[in-house]
Amino acid sequence: MHVEECMKHGQRSIGSEWTTKNNGKQVDVVVMVSQRKTTKAYKKQIEKILSHLQKTFKNDKMDTRYSLVGFGGEGIREKAHTYALSDKVFGNIAELVREIASMAFNGKGSSSNDAYSAILKASRHHFRPSANREFILFNSEPHTSHPYGPTFVESLYSLTKEAGANLFVFDDIKLKNLYKKGRTLGLTTTKVFTSKFMKGFESSKYELPTSAFKEMIVKSNGGIFTNTIQRPKDASSILYNAITDSIKVNQDICKSCVVEKTWYGSPRAMCKSSVRQTC
Repeated sequence: MHVEECMKHGQRSIGSEWTTKNNGKQVDVVVMVSQRKTTKAYKKQIEKILSHLQKTFKNDKMDTRYSLVGFGGEGIREKAHTYALSDKVFGNIAELVREIASMAFNGKGSSSNDAYSAILKASRHHFRPSANREFILFNSEPHTSHPYGPTFVESLYSLTKEAGANLFVFDDIKLKNLYKKGRTLGLTTTKVFTSKFMKGFESSKYELPTSAFKEMIVKSNGGIFTNTIQRPKDASSILYNAITDSIKVNQDICKSCVVEKTWYGSPRAMCKSSVRQTC
């Protein structure tokens, strides 16, 4: 039997149902990092991008917290795994950057680089019910599934239906530059971001590049960016602008929540977005 405190999530008991909207100032960020040897070359840029991103969140009075998932390394680091930030899943930016700085980047050869598994694991974190969920994936090599990893369909379902998160990917991609618009840094389903237009502009001349994440990005209202990072502050700026665009969209969508049991005993609130739900 469980004591009463163990049967609750906050003040809500298992089975409790309610509806809510996203809080425009509350953000849960899951950072997913491929631990291939090739990612090590831009580890410092990753740390700087995230540090600059948090400064912008703080300036806009956003209530943010972070978690970290690794994948694609050697041995026990090959399968997707969550890093503890000060003995918790979610922590602050200093704890996140410190953990990334100490990560081993040793994946190579025929070992898998299973980003779908990382997305599935990230989707099952305990998010705050009213928080916007933003997934940021740093990758350097083509996706290759682990023999016991999830399918694309399973990961897509968890991303969009269970977590209700937006997926933003930094990957080894080539983006065509648009005339007089500067160097193309990334794009979402609605905007192109360049070195001259870091707030983005709408363009019908560009579509998302073909990649293992294209459908996930489209269905989660996310974005894709080059990992050839010359100025981390610029990369952080376009990422922030893309995230805030998604937050504005998310604020109009209601979520249906329920406190569910888990196999490990601690209940969690599961919230699913629905355009048909009113709140």
